[in-house]
Amino acid sequence: MKSTLLLILFSFINHVKSPTIRVCGEWARYTQKGECHVYMRQCPDLPIKEFKVLDRFYADFDKIVKVMENANTTQQISETCTESRIIKTLNTNEVIQYFYFDMPLTISDRDIVTKNTSYQTPTSYKSISEIYTDPSVPERKGAIRMKNARSSFYFEKQNDGSIKMEYTARADPEGLVPAWFVNLLAGKEAIKMTEKLKKLFNE
Repeated sequence: MKSTLLLILFSFINHVKSPTIRVCGEWARYTQKGECHVYMRQCPDLPIKEFKVLDRFYADFDKIVKVMENANTTQQISETCTESRIIKTLNTNEVIQYFYFDMPLTISDRDIVTKNTSYQTPTSYKSISEIYTDPSVPERKGAIRMKNARSSFYFEKQNDGSIKMEYTARADPEGLVPAWFVNLLAGKEAIKMTEKLKKLFNE
């Protein structure tokens, strides 16, 4: 069974009426491949774990920014993302995007609407994606709308010319996908996605 929903995992954000503090557990090493290290931790608001990817590689910084701001990047790194588009531009740093995932076998399709915010300096780039409710994008028949998710990417130039990357994410896929299954495959899928991104950075 393909776990391609996890290719664009976003970390869960819990919306509540009154302010609360989410205290998550310590990061624990999950797996490693070369310079790519994956960590996971449990948070009290959801059985699905949050993951963090730390990596260092060589790539052109301007190309990284271009890839990360390309609306089609998710389709290029995901086996099931069949639609990826910008719905609207809020300002020079914020856009609203829509993604649709054609899931395999008997798993219901998923879709998601996110607000993507980017920050850039001469030596760093950060992007944050979080759930966004837009009445102009109604839920589609046969698909489950993901409603609790968040992720962030951070890239920074190093003195030796390499790029340091930190990626954190967690998402509730909704529906009947069990938390243990998501947790089991999250780390492996994170490495796969990172490898595909690095290929795009160096094309």
